[in-house]
Amino acid sequence: MSLDDHLSELEQDGYTIIPAALSPEDVDASRRAVQELLDAEDAVARTTGTQTDNLRNAHAIVGKHSRFYEFFLNPPVMQTVRAVLGDDALMYDANIRVPMPTGNRDARKGFQVHVDREDYTVLPFVGASTTRWR
Repeated sequence: MSLDDHLSELEQDGYTIIPAALSPEDVDASRRAVQELLDAEDAVARTTGTQTDNLRNAHAIVGKHSRFYEFFLNPPVMQTVRAVLGDDALMYDANIRVPMPTGNRDARKGFQVHVDREDYTVLPFVGASTTRWR
């Protein structure tokens, strides 16, 4: 796909997929780095409530693991980002967020979009209109 195709998909669908932006080896290395950061921060994050049985996350990952020092400078991705945001676009921060499907919750309540909002699930939206919000 060309850059124009990606920009058109972004405009139409709100996302685009850039094939082969990462090699299979890059994907594996990134997955390992994510797991390492989540594991390394688990004990401290649980004391602050940012990791629970329903949510795992790590903040400010760019400076915490060598895998992410240049990860977000991926050339095919940055070409698309800069076409949308401009040549002076920069990323301030990045986080890992892994909401768990239901954790210890009643499975009938469904997946929690926000684990910090107990009464909010996707179930009210089942069968709802597919109108896109912009």
